[in-house]
Amino acid sequence: MYQKILVPLDGSSVAESVLPHVKEVAQKFDAAILLLQTVPSMSQILLETAATTMEGSVSGAELGIEVAEQQYSAVKQEAEGYLSSVADKLKSEGLKVTKYIVEGSAAAAILEFAKESKVDLIAMSTHGRGGLGRLVFGSVTDEVLRKGPHLPMLLVRGEA
Repeated sequence: MYQKILVPLDGSSVAESVLPHVKEVAQKFDAAILLLQTVPSMSQILLETAATTMEGSVSGAELGIEVAEQQYSAVKQEAEGYLSSVADKLKSEGLKVTKYIVEGSAAAAILEFAKESKVDLIAMSTHGRGGLGRLVFGSVTDEVLRKGPHLPMLLVRGEA
């Protein structure tokens, strides 16, 4: 029934709350687990950095680009290390796991990846926010659920 299970993670223990459930489903169906973490694109980081470092000068602009490149590299390295750690734990339990890092807005990147990879199930945890909390902070899980393809989703309330 399920061959590919997409598990978006953000580095938090709340996001990892879905992993015990994913392990059970993956074992039952001999499914592959696709771990995914989204990171900001270089242009997003550059825009954020530009406001604080450029100050209108050419040397400030060069410094902004250099700082953005360093931040981008650090973010990607951190994501790689984190996903490798999670993947290694799952692999040690005999599961088939691959890891992916994609750039962009979290919900949009998750949805695009799910479509391109032809996943059968998206498994995510929620932060348990409702009502005003969701309005103020937004919810990646909620956006994936609302805008996503008609794929089965496994949603688990995350434990903080």
